[in-house]
Amino acid sequence: MAPATKRSDEEERARRGDASRTSRSFGSFRQLVLALVVLATVAFSAWGAAASAPGAYDADVIRVVGLGWTGLAGGLDRLVAAPAMLLPIGTRVLRASLATSLVAGACAWAIFDVAARFAGGAITALLPDPSPRRGGSRLVVAVAGAAALAVTLGPGFQREAAAPGGAALAALVLLLLLRETSLVLEDSRRGARLPALAMLLGLAATAGLATFGAAALVAGPAVFTLLRRA
Repeated sequence: MAPATKRSDEEERARRGDASRTSRSFGSFRQLVLALVVLATVAFSAWGAAASAPGAYDADVIRVVGLGWTGLAGGLDRLVAAPAMLLPIGTRVLRASLATSLVAGACAWAIFDVAARFAGGAITALLPDPSPRRGGSRLVVAVAGAAALAVTLGPGFQREAAAPGGAALAALVLLLLLRETSLVLEDSRRGARLPALAMLLGLAATAGLATFGAAALVAGPAVFTLLRRA
């Protein structure tokens, strides 16, 4: 019985070693795809940044670069662009545009994460064993990366990501709200996420009435679920 038990233990250790190597390989693949998505988004938007903004962004330039009064909305743009004003490159408009490019990279991460969650649910329903060995999890990463690039490299998004005080910051707040909502709906007992939802709703209010209305629609199901479980 001893040799049989020894072989069984060795086989179990071998299986655990294979699973650990597969998990590390999948984690590296996910990190690589995510890094490429974020870097591509930041690089393309930074490439499109100009030393002067079009006339359509005059109010944004006054608010972000000149720190002038343009209304109650847009206070968060000033805070994001302020560190970039210390860079010793280009004009102040270019520096503010580069700050928006970094925000676009954060948007790419958020889109990747949300798309991976939704695609993972679909793959789990279609494949009985969506493990990295079967390729299911790698398919999720590929779909999430393609979805993120399809959004962030689009002309409309790139226009806002390369402009000072563009709408990329409002998009990031909405994407973070969508991520928090998906986490809450996956596990309605996560009551600790209610303060995070409230904070993101407050940030959305600083971006304008339209952004706050969209944020309320996005976070509505999560807030209702948390309050009902309270």
